[in-house]
Amino acid sequence: MLPRYLTLALIASLAATGASADDHPLLSRFPGAQLKGHESIAYEHVALPQAAADAPDTEPLVLVGDLSRHTYEIGNVSTLKVWENYQAALQRAGFEILFQCEREACGPGRDVKRMADPLAVSGNVYNFYRNPYYLLTRQDNIHLALFIGGHNDRVSVQQVIVETVARDTDLISLDSDYLNQADDSALPEISAEQRAEDHPLLSRYPGARVRNRERRDYEQFILPAPPGSAAEPLPLVGDLTRHFYEVRNVSTLKLWDNYQAALENGGFELLWQCQRDACGNQRERKALGDRLSLEGNVYNYHSAPYYAVYQRDGSQGPVHVALYIGGHADRAAIQQVVIEGRGRADDLIQVNAEGLYRDLQEAGKALIYGIHFDTDSAAIKPESAPTLQAIAELLGQHPALRLYVVGHTDDTGSEQHNLRLSSARAEAVVKALSSDYAVAANRLQSAGVGPYAPAAGNLDEAGRQRNRRVELVQRLP
Repeated sequence: MLPRYLTLALIASLAATGASADDHPLLSRFPGAQLKGHESIAYEHVALPQAAADAPDTEPLVLVGDLSRHTYEIGNVSTLKVWENYQAALQRAGFEILFQCEREACGPGRDVKRMADPLAVSGNVYNFYRNPYYLLTRQDNIHLALFIGGHNDRVSVQQVIVETVARDTDLISLDSDYLNQADDSALPEISAEQRAEDHPLLSRYPGARVRNRERRDYEQFILPAPPGSAAEPLPLVGDLTRHFYEVRNVSTLKLWDNYQAALENGGFELLWQCQRDACGNQRERKALGDRLSLEGNVYNYHSAPYYAVYQRDGSQGPVHVALYIGGHADRAAIQQVVIEGRGRADDLIQVNAEGLYRDLQEAGKALIYGIHFDTDSAAIKPESAPTLQAIAELLGQHPALRLYVVGHTDDTGSEQHNLRLSSARAEAVVKALSSDYAVAANRLQSAGVGPYAPAAGNLDEAGRQRNRRVELVQRLP
């Protein structure tokens, strides 16, 4: 049975060299080697080549475990000498060779570079892919991969050690009782101290720090669909809480497993997800995370990403949790979005005659959002009564005032349909004011302009909602 760490001497004459504190305890560096970079990540997903670079239809060896990666550079030595020393040390220690290749047998130059790049700490071996040697070995739960490549009179060593471990998925807790709490305050106050705390529903990963946080009552938010999926973006309205966490020396996989376990054990249903390369190319992966980040940017935290949207019913309405977990070097970041449905909160600002008249005097028009219609219909809903009453009071207080009542739509659907719908809705408002509020019909003239005069962009639901409106425009006598 192999001890957890077994120090290997490269050759007996080099034993006195010893290993630097930055080296992995398993393996000392070649004498005179300079450490160019290293990282240690707990519980990472790793793919190691197990065939030549140009071998057809060969899958890498996929492992999950504690990852240690080192890049060394050595001057005035051949790749052959470095290779023979590493090979001899591993053979003496009883490591099983799973695959090895030497020089031309590793494949064409550029193919070899593409094979070796993922092994490097920086993700790039640059010009160090000439006269290459590659070795994949194993003993018990430890896998070790070495890529040795040269450039001019220098040699670079990419060393990857993976110790497979059992999955540990109980590090995040979820308090299901939170979902059943009564809503004891319509507009809760958020103190400065509370802004630094986790959401009551989900604890942070141990050791994570809050980089940024925000809470907004009754906000619109659109959860993006994974790149390339058939799913549509999900527009939601509710109490919005977002966190930007950072954590060191933990893989995105370990974070994902723990969040996934907490949410599924708490009764949440997975709506959609993507993992790692399935989240698109580098640009698409970053753009996906940017849409969730409260800073609008995940910066470099988009390597080996995991993205998921979960849903569960709460006492006040549906609760959605969206997570984007991305890595960079030995760090990872979590973009966490919680949206708690609370029902409509559209009675907090009242339309009144004085405000409408002020808008007409200052801008020549007043934008009305308090008249509600059924979807794709000109039927006015009962909750529109306070706004209609305010318009009637405006006209009663100013007998000489004459108005155009103009209907507007967003840009979804056909142009002609939107023109007809906006006209029908404007006519319905004029009819309601005349028949139900005793406003003289000759003081009002309806018109519909469909999507032609937007108040905002149509690319997201928030903008489209602003465009679906009625406007009062002052007419000359």
